Amino acid sequence: MTCCIAIPGGTFFASGNADGRVRIWDHGAGTVIAEMKGHTGGVRSLSVSADGRFLASGSSDQTVRVWSVAERKQVKTFRGHTDAVTCVDFGPDSSLVSGSADSTVKIWDTRQNTLRRDLRAHHGTITGLVCTQQGALCVTGSADTTAKIWTLPEGTLLRTLKGHPAGIRVFAVSSRSGILATAGWEGTIRLWILSDGGLIRALTLPDGSIQAVGMIPDGGLLASASSDRTIRLWKVPEGQLVRVLEGHRDAVTALSLLPGSGTLISGSRDRTIILWNSATGKILQQITAQDHSVTALTASPAGDVFASGGWGGELCLWRSADGTLAATWRGHESPVTALACGAGGRILISGSQDRSIRLWNLPTGELHQVLESHTGVITSLAVHPGCDTLASGSADRTVKIWQLPDGEPVQSFTLPEKVRSLIFIEPLVLAAGLYDGSTRILSLSDGRIMSTVSVLTGAVTALTADPQGTILIAGSSGGTLRLWELPWTKPLAATTPDDLSRVEKIIAGLPAGSPARKKWGYIRSLLQGRFRYEIEAGDPVITLEDYDIEIV
Repeated sequence: MTCCIAIPGGTFFASGNADGRVRIWDHGAGTVIAEMKGHTGGVRSLSVSADGRFLASGSSDQTVRVWSVAERKQVKTFRGHTDAVTCVDFGPDSSLVSGSADSTVKIWDTRQNTLRRDLRAHHGTITGLVCTQQGALCVTGSADTTAKIWTLPEGTLLRTLKGHPAGIRVFAVSSRSGILATAGWEGTIRLWILSDGGLIRALTLPDGSIQAVGMIPDGGLLASASSDRTIRLWKVPEGQLVRVLEGHRDAVTALSLLPGSGTLISGSRDRTIILWNSATGKILQQITAQDHSVTALTASPAGDVFASGGWGGELCLWRSADGTLAATWRGHESPVTALACGAGGRILISGSQDRSIRLWNLPTGELHQVLESHTGVITSLAVHPGCDTLASGSADRTVKIWQLPDGEPVQSFTLPEKVRSLIFIEPLVLAAGLYDGSTRILSLSDGRIMSTVSVLTGAVTALTADPQGTILIAGSSGGTLRLWELPWTKPLAATTPDDLSRVEKIIAGLPAGSPARKKWGYIRSLLQGRFRYEIEAGDPVITLEDYDIEIV
């Protein structure tokens, strides 16, 4: 599998493969329901139309093909590139955009089956492109070290962004905030307001290490659990503390959310589980969990049950409606350290200090399989629901990738430190938090470590992302929460009042109508408030290039 994408409005996802075939999967059943042939070279990229009716694929055979999801067959072929098609994306209306190793970007009309525009402003392989449905823009990145912003469907070049001397490796657009993030092969990340700017937020707790974090989609809240016995709710991305939940008598060690509700579940060393109304902060239920501390929590996708793991190795299954115990399962010989659900909620996955991973059938409790590949304590589990791919992290410094529901080993990464936390950013991109305070970004498509996000104080004990996939959040044993605009970047040094004054003097000396002065209000709010900018070499310096402002 070379690429993977979810299909809106259903339980299906599509995969592109090195054999040139496009497959459609039912992720609930974990089975292939269609296999479509047409390409004579490996599939390099996939895109799905906004209505979920069509798939587009780009291939090494130099073609772009469009497939009907309902009919499960090829309906269009576009030829014109002279090298491999590296990326495709559906634009607004009937446009489809493709980029190639031949350095060109082409805009196709899928209704007329014609080439609308042939864009030849880049001078290197097109490494990525993304179309915004709102604003009708297309952003392209290239090995020629630039990113370019175009209008759709006209193909008018609005501006060129420079700043990655070794070329752009990957980028993403946050449609909610209008921010473009570019990542270069030289190891730097630049965030632009569709042209410029980088932002970072840092939230420091009064005391206590962070044990777990989780997103609450309703209201855009982030929950953080701490060893100081509290849970804090933060507004994302603003970083505003909304409320502090108090009720546990010992460190809060685990968090989960009941899907489809605003109910937050917390587990503690005090041997209790509490269900909270995240909107009001009120306790809905308080459960005496087991004879040992609660070490892990997870909820089923349907939200009807949730599971807890204990210090004694036991697993407890609870009914969400009334908090009653449905079942207790035993199999691990040591404390349960991580829990997850997979295969559409039909499998409960548990990891333990006994170095094993166990797959349990829900709701029967039958032990389906034991995975014993790790040589160290299992510290974290993550499942990507769209692909039913399981990732496991361990104190043996490895991350292993498994295919559910059978638990077949697929891939393994060896990292420089013990793994503490995991989260899928995309179907083929995984973030791993390590005990040395760094977070590594792993590419499942080619098996490499793509970048190092940051170094925090203490181990990266928890990772989560907002529901839109635009913000990555890390919590550390040092008590710090940090947020990044995805795709990924590193924490940035805070500016001081003196830095702000120096930059303000530079801006004041610019012509009144210059783009820099027009943007200064926005940039100043980032610099002086809860947001932070990177200062790489001490004193901040403003450099202007066309419409771009850069603080280096």
